[in-house]
Amino acid sequence: MKGAWPVVLLLAASPAGAAPPDHTLTDTFGGSVNNLGLQQTLDASWRWPLGRSSHPLRSDAHFALGLTNHLSPAYVRLGGWASWAPLSVLELRAGVEPVYYFGIVGSLIGFPSQHAVFDEDARRALRPHAVSGKGVRFYFAPTVRGRVGRLVASATLDLERWDVDGPGAFFYEPMRDTLLASNGDSLWRTSTVVLREWLAGDGRKLLAGLHHEFMRVRGVPANDMHRLGPLAAWTLGHRRFGVDEPTLLLNVYYYLEDPYKRHEPGAAVAVRFGLR
Repeated sequence: MKGAWPVVLLLAASPAGAAPPDHTLTDTFGGSVNNLGLQQTLDASWRWPLGRSSHPLRSDAHFALGLTNHLSPAYVRLGGWASWAPLSVLELRAGVEPVYYFGIVGSLIGFPSQHAVFDEDARRALRPHAVSGKGVRFYFAPTVRGRVGRLVASATLDLERWDVDGPGAFFYEPMRDTLLASNGDSLWRTSTVVLREWLAGDGRKLLAGLHHEFMRVRGVPANDMHRLGPLAAWTLGHRRFGVDEPTLLLNVYYYLEDPYKRHEPGAAVAVRFGLR
């Protein structure tokens, strides 16, 4: 479920040039098919501007801290992060997320090799052997973003380290949909969006364009994930239905590369809103 949502929500959160609130609390609930999943994310953040410059390259410079809780049928992840944006076009984020796997719906499942078959049929057959477990994800994620008129773009590189007490030499990680080593492993992932913005009155906004993702686990190019497809985020207004800036998100994608979903479609849908 984790993909372009954080970047798109940042772009959709407020009109260009508007100062964001010092404190925000947002809730996001979504689901996906191929890969099948559900997830609810609650995010609290505190943001401090770095100066009062009106120059476009400095006007959004800031420092921020946040707490994030991800809950799915397979796991719960409660983490913290810090970000520094010395320029409006650059943000550097680092975080740590302890995770607990419930031992149901196929997590955690062990595998003897990182080249073992781990498609849906193989995981379904091993579900009776799933066990609970804990671990932690460390990540560093620089983001570059910009705007030209109504066009907005963003590119993020996630560098991740996973340390999980898995049941075998390798385990299936449901958020990343891949196999990772139980004695510690790392991966890198890119997420790029290019969107066109349409504005209406009362805070209504539509962002639509393309989203590209690529992921590689260290030393295992055979398990690469590579997908591309349209992405849209529709904000219904400044305040509707008793919440702030409710936003509907839809991402339809096509797998260019994947161990078991190559040349297959998939989709994710989510709703996001701010809480006071």
